[in-house]
Amino acid sequence: MSPSLSDASVLPKPGNTVCAACQKAAAPGETLKRCQNCRSAPYCSKECQVADWKKHKRICSVYMRDSALGFTTTNVNDDGSKGKKGRAARTRIEVLQDLAIWGQAHNEDTLTIACWQAMDLLNDFGKAETHFLVMTLRKNETWTSPRTMYKFVDAQILPVTLLSERCKPVPGAVRDGRPPNFIKGPDKLKHDFPAAIGCALVMAYELEPDENMTVEEAFMKKNSPAYQPIPLWQEHKDKFSRYPSFFPSFWKLCLKNGMDGGGWSPIFEPWSPAQS
Repeated sequence: MSPSLSDASVLPKPGNTVCAACQKAAAPGETLKRCQNCRSAPYCSKECQVADWKKHKRICSVYMRDSALGFTTTNVNDDGSKGKKGRAARTRIEVLQDLAIWGQAHNEDTLTIACWQAMDLLNDFGKAETHFLVMTLRKNETWTSPRTMYKFVDAQILPVTLLSERCKPVPGAVRDGRPPNFIKGPDKLKHDFPAAIGCALVMAYELEPDENMTVEEAFMKKNSPAYQPIPLWQEHKDKFSRYPSFFPSFWKLCLKNGMDGGGWSPIFEPWSPAQS
């Protein structure tokens, strides 16, 4: 079985002293040329590269992704410098790992409540299938727990039609105006949680310290987001229906307090597990 994209971070890069096709060793002092796409597989001639393509193409994209994860930018069409050669900046893989940890820490409380209140799902539950929540964050350099790893910048509810729009530059990624298979819209996510009454989608983007853009600009221009499915349960619906009616208008303030280590409240109060 050929490697999948998830294998990228562990797939070893071959040396450049033996041709990947004919296994002929390079002459002393000679450096073999590598595949122009992934800059990984070495070849002694163009003929060997062409002959090996049927085999190499299965992992070429994996090497390309692995290489991209080392770039120190998360902006579309900007490769940046490699972490080991460029400035002391965070690489894409570092951003993805931190966002994943942050997302898991907030999934069952902060992000769940945010979806219910920001989308006003108690009054329009169908909005979970037509819209999704997007957030911009900035890394907190003094964080003490995964819940305070990021500072809240802004958030916005966007229509799911933008998922297709975002993927248009990728040839063949969008069919019939729907998101590609690797990006599940809320309507497909609910099938992953059959016991839930629905599912919402949250996406979060890390902004660099000196970077300023709107939430929609971040969604359209940046790579490496946290992609967090939020199952919606009947018990949540029953619980949130008892919240004061004025709370929905304060959802951004409550979200900011949650990112700062507090519970879901317009007035900051330290979070405790009992609040989940």
